Amino acid sequence: MIWRNWYDLEVVQEVLFANYNQTIIDAFTMKPPPTSIFQDMTNAYQEYSTIMKQVDQTLDWNCSKNNATYRQELHDLHDSLNSRMLQMYQYGEADVNMVAAAAANGNYTWFLNHNDALYE
Repeated sequence: MIWRNWYDLEVVQEVLFANYNQTIIDAFTMKPPPTSIFQDMTNAYQEYSTIMKQVDQTLDWNCSKNNATYRQELHDLHDSLNSRMLQMYQYGEADVNMVAAAAANGNYTWFLNHNDALYE
């Protein structure tokens, strides 16, 4: 995950300098979230990937092949993990800021194991 400040873009600098307004400049020069947020999000992504691989392996076991209910639960978990990973892969600045603000307040509901609150 790469964080890039909008102010780093030459075209943004040109517009801001042509229409100097400190409030607008401040909006384009926000500091990135704490490094720990990026680490938490990266770790969560890796954990989801690991769990998904374990689910894939479990689907090959006879206990899941012979039990339709169990197999469906595994497929549902796989789909949920895959959806979350795709969503995290596409996070933009606003999403990362939302996670950072929530974490700053001790709210970690964006983790999958917290009832998948990010989809609400």
